[in-house]
Amino acid sequence: MSFSVLGSIYVLTSVAVTIYRRRNPPTTAATPVSEAFTAEEVRTCVDELSDVNFALEKHLGSFHNLLAGYSPSEAQRWGDEGALWRKRWSRLGQQCRFGEAVGGNQYRKQREEMARLHDDLGAIHLTSTRELKRFGNEQVRRLQDVHNRLEALTEATKTLP
Repeated sequence: MSFSVLGSIYVLTSVAVTIYRRRNPPTTAATPVSEAFTAEEVRTCVDELSDVNFALEKHLGSFHNLLAGYSPSEAQRWGDEGALWRKRWSRLGQQCRFGEAVGGNQYRKQREEMARLHDDLGAIHLTSTRELKRFGNEQVRRLQDVHNRLEALTEATKTLP
């Protein structure tokens, strides 16, 4: 019995911590890359850029949850998730100093490509979010109405001779 109580407390604590972290992301920025922009820092920035890209793909892919039926809480969760992604993306730009000319010529090509990719991810997020919100405002309720009408028609046809 005490094992199940402890397990329940652990699960509830985990859920509470996860909710808190989602709503209150860490505000401390990672240490910016050095002026020298070393090979290790290049690899770290590429890895972080890859993680941010994956997170954006996951976030945009989760929009389908809103299509099942409009839910204000689900819409809020999706919006919060997007805001967290944007903060992470911004911190990455600051950490890797994409807006600055650091590192001399040794890794200039990689730095410039990373900066372009970072900019592209930001533009994709803005454009996709705007279009998905437009779709949500204009079509999701219409889609829900079609679904409800189709269900009513299905029920009505069950009683046909």
